[in-house]
Amino acid sequence: MTHEALVSKVWNYATVLKSVGVHYSAYIEQITYLLFLKMDAERSALLGEPSIIPERYRWEHLASKSGDALELHYRHTLEALATAGCRPRRLRGVLLRGRPQPTPGDRALQALRRR
Repeated sequence: MTHEALVSKVWNYATVLKSVGVHYSAYIEQITYLLFLKMDAERSALLGEPSIIPERYRWEHLASKSGDALELHYRHTLEALATAGCRPRRLRGVLLRGRPQPTPGDRALQALRRR
């Protein structure tokens, strides 16, 4: 996928989410957390660095799910990483702020599933 195609796809999703009441800042926040999990997986796979994410909450487990199971696992991942004394401490602080907001998130997921 080219850079332009990726940017276009991200903005298309942002437009869909905006149409159901999710503000761009909330959307960007959630994308940031997903990218964080993905980049942790990439660093481990490509650079051989140890993951800082506990095994059951890593990208691979999230990416293997879809629909309601995906939403539930994502919520549990953020909650668990934020509250379980996750190391490093900085990660815990980031994820505490990143818990999905239920109302806009529910509307967003419903809108994306319809596409």
